[in-house]
Amino acid sequence: MFFNIKYAKPLSFILIAVYILIPIVLLYLPKTNFDDGIITCPSKILFGLNCLGCGMTRACMRIIHFDFMGAWKYNKFSFLIFPYFGYIWVQTIINLIKRTL
Repeated sequence: MFFNIKYAKPLSFILIAVYILIPIVLLYLPKTNFDDGIITCPSKILFGLNCLGCGMTRACMRIIHFDFMGAWKYNKFSFLIFPYFGYIWVQTIINLIKRTL
């Protein structure tokens, strides 16, 4: 183990707090926060084509802000991916809490 066992419980509480704060921070950011920026998609850079994941971050930000039409415009798959990752996020928090207590 890389850290002392006496620090495991406080670190788990910090990790739980971070997981809970992530959606709160994303909710307070404007929904247009990720609209401009550097393109990082290899398909877009190399071939000029959108992949199935292009626009996913912007679409998920729209879903967080209840702008479903905007999310649909950026990426239709976000309505499948967002609930799936939300489920994984909740399960991760539950598992961290069970492990900590």
